[in-house]
Amino acid sequence: EKETSEVVAHAAAKTAAERHAKDYLDKKIRVQPIHIPLSQATLLHSCKFRYWEKSLSLPFWHVHSISELGMLDMTSRGGIEIRHWKDFNNSHLSRVFPTSSPRDDSSSYLNPVLPWSLGCQMVSMNCMERNDSILLNDGRFRENGSCGYVLKTVQSDDTSPSQTNLDDSCPDDEVHTPDYTREIKIKVLGGSNLPKPAGVPRESVNLCVFVTLFEGETDLKTKRKTQTHITNSVRGNYFNPVWEQQETQFEVEKSSTAMMLFQVWSLSDNDQDSLIAAAAVPVSCLREGYRSVQLFDLDHTRRGAYSCASLLVHVHGRYLLSRTVL
Repeated sequence: EKETSEVVAHAAAKTAAERHAKDYLDKKIRVQPIHIPLSQATLLHSCKFRYWEKSLSLPFWHVHSISELGMLDMTSRGGIEIRHWKDFNNSHLSRVFPTSSPRDDSSSYLNPVLPWSLGCQMVSMNCMERNDSILLNDGRFRENGSCGYVLKTVQSDDTSPSQTNLDDSCPDDEVHTPDYTREIKIKVLGGSNLPKPAGVPRESVNLCVFVTLFEGETDLKTKRKTQTHITNSVRGNYFNPVWEQQETQFEVEKSSTAMMLFQVWSLSDNDQDSLIAAAAVPVSCLREGYRSVQLFDLDHTRRGAYSCASLLVHVHGRYLLSRTVL
C-alpha cells in the first residue's frame, strides 16, 4: 500500500509539472516583441516587484503594481520594508489593487488610507459596494474639487524639527515632525434637513452619528482598530436633531493622510438600520471652531433632499510634542 501511494503521488506530481510546463509554453507563445517606437512613446513601464534593492535602482518611469495581500504581507514584516517602499514612492509610481478573493464582510474592502500613508500614488477601488472605503476615497479627492488628482505629501521618516510644515495655528515653541502629531477634539452639536429613509415610520427611528478616524499605517503599526465615537440617539427628529454629549478626543499621528468619516445612521426598532448620509474629510482640511459638515448621499451627491443636509460640529485641536515613528 505504501508503494502504491508513492507511485500515485509521483504520478500526480509529474502531471502537475507537465501542466505547468504547458502553461508556460502557451504564455511564452503569446509574448510579442516590443515595438520600439511605441515603447519610446510610452511614459510609464510596469515591472514586476522582486525586492526593493532592485526596485530602487530602476529608472523613475518604472511602475510597480502590488496586490492588497502583497501590501499587507510587506507591511507586516516591519519598518524596513515600509521605509524602502516609501523611498521608492518618492521617485517612482506604485499602484495597489484589491484582492480578487470573495469578501465575507464589506468592512474588509481595501482601505485606501493605508496605501496613501505609504506614499502610493494610485489605489484601485472596488466600486460595486457602498462602504467606508468608497466614502474615504470620495472625501480624499473632494479636497481638490473632485478633479481626480491631489498633491501627494512628502514621505519621510525624519523626526527632526521642521519649520516648513507649520501652519498659522501652530505655536512656534512646539516641536514638530513632517507628519506632526495632533490632538483633535470633535463635538457633534446637531444636524439640519436630514432625509428620512423611505418606508420607515418617523416615530420608530433613532438618529445617531458615527465619527471615525482612519490613519492607515499608524493603525497597522499600533495594531489598533480605527478610533470610532458614536453619539447618543435622537428619536424621530430629522429636521434639526440636537445631540447632547461631551466632545470626543482623537490623537492623529499622520495628519497628512488621515481621514475623518462622519456617518448619520438611522437605527430602527425592527433592526432595519440604514445609512442616511455621510461625509469624509481629510484631517489636514479640518479647521478649528464651529463648522458645517456638508453631507452626501450614497452616490456621493447633494441633489434633491440632500441639497441642504449638514452637521454642525465644533473642532478644537492642538499640536503635541514629536515622537519617533519607525
